Amino acid sequence: MLPNSFESSVPPITRITIVGWALGSFLATYAAPFGTLQYPFELRAIFWSIVVVGATLMARSAMWVVWHFMPTAKGFIVDAAVSVLMVLFFTPVLYFSAIVIFDGRPLISSTYLTFMQYVAIISIAVCITRRMVAGLIGQRNASLTEQLADNQSETQPRLIRRLPKGFDGQILRLTVEDHFVDVVAESGTYRIRLRFADAVNEMDPCPGSCTHRSHWVATHAVTGVRREAGKIWLEITNGDLVPVSRKYRPDVEAAGLL
Repeated sequence: MLPNSFESSVPPITRITIVGWALGSFLATYAAPFGTLQYPFELRAIFWSIVVVGATLMARSAMWVVWHFMPTAKGFIVDAAVSVLMVLFFTPVLYFSAIVIFDGRPLISSTYLTFMQYVAIISIAVCITRRMVAGLIGQRNASLTEQLADNQSETQPRLIRRLPKGFDGQILRLTVEDHFVDVVAESGTYRIRLRFADAVNEMDPCPGSCTHRSHWVATHAVTGVRREAGKIWLEITNGDLVPVSRKYRPDVEAAGLL
């Protein structure tokens, strides 16, 4: 049975998110796309701030809905579902914001259908770009893993020195419990007394990611992703499930593991 006490998979709002909102709103206000240049700067600033922040929050909510009600969905099915939800629920926000802010006139006399098309095209483009970037990162990690395998004798992580003499194989994941770190390898589990942060540092140069404040997983060990009730786990080669918390989800995505 899957654990049921881990955090939501929707990433949190961080300072980087807020900086991105401010920068995106300013650039959109300054560039004034979609015919908004005809309106005063302050009205453009209000409108594009609503668009940038609202679109981000709506996309986060759409992802939560998809992961909650379609826990087994993957890849482009998730993207398609998120895009549909954005069209249904963000289009009215965009359309009526334009009417209210710009004195009762929608942008360049656009119809509601035109706004739906804008939202659909931009949502699909964002999803495709995200997949492409994740794919490139995944290829890079696969290349690094292959290089690691080719040079294993020269690039073994320093943590192996703490394991029993004669240890042979690869480390799959690390997990912390009290003041001990469990090193899960192909040959079994070894408990050592060490700070978790130090254990992660000693896994260098083996590619991997912290998925949770108590869990680290090697990139080469990940075989799949499992979602249930809005929570995410990585499946690894020995059958274990490693939780992905909302704090570390962006890093796991950047590593190409989701």
